[in-house]
Amino acid sequence: MPIAETKFCLLLVGMISMQSSLPRIAFAQPKLFKGASAAMPVVAILGVYHFTNPGLDVVKTQIDDHLSDKRQKEIHELVDCLKKFQPTKVAIEVPFGNKKIIEDYHHFFAGSYTLRANETDQVAFRLAKALNHPTVYPIDWHGRFDFGAVMRFLQENNDFQKLGWIQSSLQHIAQYQDSLIQSSTVMKILLETNKPESIEAGHQAYMELAKIGKDSVYVGADLVADWYERNLKIFQNITRMIDSDKDRILVIIGAGHVRWLQHYVEETPSLKWEGVLQYLKE
Repeated sequence: MPIAETKFCLLLVGMISMQSSLPRIAFAQPKLFKGASAAMPVVAILGVYHFTNPGLDVVKTQIDDHLSDKRQKEIHELVDCLKKFQPTKVAIEVPFGNKKIIEDYHHFFAGSYTLRANETDQVAFRLAKALNHPTVYPIDWHGRFDFGAVMRFLQENNDFQKLGWIQSSLQHIAQYQDSLIQSSTVMKILLETNKPESIEAGHQAYMELAKIGKDSVYVGADLVADWYERNLKIFQNITRMIDSDKDRILVIIGAGHVRWLQHYVEETPSLKWEGVLQYLKE
C-alpha cells in the first residue's frame, strides 16, 4: 500500500477510535440534520436546455428565437412560476469567479443592459432582479473532458457497434430537442426535461460510456470521472453560496448535471433537496 494511502487509512482509523472522546455535537449532527424539524438550506435545480443550442445543429425558426415576442411571453411565465420557490440566491452555469457576468447583472439590475438570448440572461437575471437579489452566483467549473479520446479508441479498435451507438444517440438527442423546441413552449420543454425519467436517461448514457475500454485502458471511465469531477466541484461551489440555514438556492444549469448534483445534495446531511417540477405548470 502506498505511503500516502497508508497514512490516510491510519488517520481514518484514529478518527473512528476517538469518536467516544470527541464533543457529542460532532457526531450528533448527521442525526440532527435528518430531523424533520431541523432548519437547513434548501437546494432546487432547474435543468435547462441551452437557449442558444451550442453544439447542436438545430434548425433556427421564429419559434426557436428566444427573443421573439412569443418566447418572451413564455419566459416571463416561467419566471413567475419559479418565484414561487422563493429562492434567496440564484446559481448560474458560468465559471466560478467570473466577474464579467456579475457586472452584467448589476447593469441589468440598474436598467442599463440588454438581455442576450441565453438562459442565464433570460431566466436567471430576470428571476434574480424580480426578487431584488443584489447578485447572481456563477458556479461552473471546467476541467479535462476528452470525448474525442473515446471516439478514437473505438475507431482504432474497430468497435463500430459502440461507435454507431454513440453517433445515433447524439443524432437522436439533437432531433428530439429540435422537435421539442419547435413544437412546445419553454415551460413544456422544461417540464419534459426535468422529468425523473428524462434525467435518469441522461445519467444511464454516461454509465454506458464508462464501460468503454480494454485491458489497462479505461478511456470511458476516465471520461465519466472527468464529468464526475466537474459536477462535484460545481456542487462545492453551490455550498460556497450558503451562509444561512434559511438559504433557498435555485440552480439553473444544463439538464445533464441534474442527476449528479441531486445525488450530492441528497447525500449531504446538512442540505435539503427540493424538486423543481412542483413549481412548473402545464
